[in-house]
Amino acid sequence: MKCLPSPVRLLPVLLALGLAGCATEITYTTKTSDGQKVTFTLINGIANHGKADGLETSVPKIEPDLKQHQILYHAAVLDQSGNGVRSIKLEDVSDEKSFVLIEENNPQLKNMVWIGTSQHFGIDDEPIKWISYLDQSFRVYRYTITRPDGHQVVLYEGVMIPAFAKAMMRGVLGAKY
Repeated sequence: MKCLPSPVRLLPVLLALGLAGCATEITYTTKTSDGQKVTFTLINGIANHGKADGLETSVPKIEPDLKQHQILYHAAVLDQSGNGVRSIKLEDVSDEKSFVLIEENNPQLKNMVWIGTSQHFGIDDEPIKWISYLDQSFRVYRYTITRPDGHQVVLYEGVMIPAFAKAMMRGVLGAKY
């Protein structure tokens, strides 16, 4: 008598086969702090990156500082054009008021990439009040990149931050809820 595999052993295989080739794509439109509408294409919940004029941005990464109970942002811009960059400003434009997270004049690019870091933010700092919202948040970040000739390129990054991730950040920041 042949033994059939248990349903528990088959579950990962069935899930893999069922999800292979499946990609959920949606379009999400929201307004920025200055009332401008921006639209993102999300594939499996991840928004497309901002790209134009040989530039590509990335979603700012949030890094916790467990000792100081603070967080900071890391951001990156790839410049494949070779035209150079005079300045880079990163703002959170998700809510009614925008906040400058990083602003750098004469940014240095290594291997065509600029990496910038924000100041540290604590639980009471305005730019991260959104972490206190208990539900998920869709954050919109605006990069304003100025070329050496004064031409500006504006690119947007969007990211959905789930409630459980915000709960972990609140814990890092010392919040008691």
